[in-house]
This record gives sequence, structure tokens and C-alpha cells, in this order.
Amino acid sequence: MITGFNTDVKFGDTVYHVQTEDKGFKNPLILSLIYVKGTILDAFRSRYQEFLDSGRFREALLQKILEFQHRQIVGAIKRGKYQKGMILEDYVEGDFVFRFTSVAEPTTRNPEPALEPTPAPPLAPLAQVETPEPTVPAIAPPTPASVPPALPSVAARSNVTPADTRPERLRLRSLQVAEPEHSTPQGLLAVDISEVSGDQGIEICVEGAKDYVAGEQVDLQLYVQSKHGRMRLENVQVVIKLIGTTFSPRLYAGKTDRFGCLRMNFSLPTFSGGSAALIVQVSTSIGSDEVKYLVRRRR
Repeated sequence: MITGFNTDVKFGDTVYHVQTEDKGFKNPLILSLIYVKGTILDAFRSRYQEFLDSGRFREALLQKILEFQHRQIVGAIKRGKYQKGMILEDYVEGDFVFRFTSVAEPTTRNPEPALEPTPAPPLAPLAQVETPEPTVPAIAPPTPASVPPALPSVAARSNVTPADTRPERLRLRSLQVAEPEHSTPQGLLAVDISEVSGDQGIEICVEGAKDYVAGEQVDLQLYVQSKHGRMRLENVQVVIKLIGTTFSPRLYAGKTDRFGCLRMNFSLPTFSGGSAALIVQVSTSIGSDEVKYLVRRRR
């Protein structure tokens, strides 16, 4: 199933509503409509019959093409670069190229100008998206009440409480964010979190091995996406917590890049007793998520 998108974009005093959907394999067309006050202002139609008949067709790739068309239109409006009938940039992934060629839909009535305002049809029940001003939650040292009371179980130990969580001992470290080399295909850009709204849900996806040992260096690579539509999300603040029973908690923070990815490098604390955990958290307007991993003592 191909997921469509609805986005409200404000430029100046005008609010534009952009709706993009796939018309299905019987009518292989990606259709984007731009509404202003309920009236169609412009339409972008990209047929993909040739792609559908090729040996390279995949629904996942079609989803990426649809998202790319939608984001180009939304981005042009936000930057004040939108023009009626503008040419869209080709979608490129490796040696695959999809050219967006706007074509008129077949019709049985007298032809009308493509940009003639017409009453807006009912919107399909797609994911509603808005563009509020991006907000970045401030990171403050956690109080004892904010530290999770329980860590992942270790042997017979079922509840672990950090022994010392005094705020003045918390170490907040600024890390450089590097883009993973092979974590996502070029051409598939993420959607800025400020453009997404509603109860879509969010999830953290950690890549690579998840075996963490005390005293070792961690090269943590992850991406953040919405649960509905699996859209990669840019500018999401990610907080990494290291907590344990024998050392003070540590915090690291970073934001996802234009591919929805984040890469962070840090050292795990060394400890000889008790238990420890690595916790990854995000909290946004569309939902929150948290994943926990046990940090093993070095043998």
C-alpha cells in the first residue's frame, strides 16, 4: 500500500495545502494538488507506466518517488520558489533515475486550463501534516525523580536504581554529529519534524550490533521515522543516557540529519560492580519513543 501525504504550508499570509497520492496501478499516476482556501491552485501529475512495466519496479521505490515529489513542492513553497507548472527535480538513487514529467489526465469533457480554480474534492484520509515553528526541547540535568527507577534485568537483579544521580554531578557532553556513510540511499531525504503533526507515532531504529561492554568505544548509528508511513524525520533531538548503580549518569544529545540519521561516538564508563544501561530517547509533537540496552561488565 502506497501512503499519500497532506501538508499545510504557510508563506506570507497565504496557507497552501499540498496533497499527494498514488492513483493505483490501473491508473499509474502520482498526483499532487495545491489548494488555497479550498480551491485548486495547481496540479502536478507524474505518470509511471514505464517504471511499472520495467524490471526495476518496487512498491518501496515508488513510495520514495511519491515522497520526493511531495517534498519538492512543499519545499519550494516554504522557500518562496514555487511557480505554477514548475519543473521538478529528477529522483536519483544509484543508477536509477525517475524523471518527473507533468502530464494532463485523460478527460471526457472539454479541455480546461490546468490551473483553472475548481472546487476542491474531499480530501482522502491521509496523514495530516502541518508546519509549526520548529522547537527544540532544552536539555536539563535530570533530577533523581527523572532517572528511570529500573534498568534491564541482570541475572537475579530485577530493579536497578542509580546510586548517585545528583544533578551537579551530571556530565553533559556535546558531540559532533556525523552522517553515516551507508545508512540510507542518496536521494531519499527526510521530512523535517516541524512539518509533521498528528498522532502518527515515532520510532527509533538502531543499526548494527547492540552488544555494549563497559569501557569500550561506541559508534552508535540510528535513524528516526514515523510509525505511520515510515517517513524518515529530520531535526529530531535524540538524547542518549548512560545510567548505572556505581557511576554518575551521563547524557549525550544530537539531532537527526537530512536523511533522518544520527551517528554518535562516545565511551562507555568502566565499572566493576552493579548494573548499567544505555537508553535512547526521543520526544516530539507526534509521539515519543525509548529503547534500552544492557551494558555488560568487562569479563
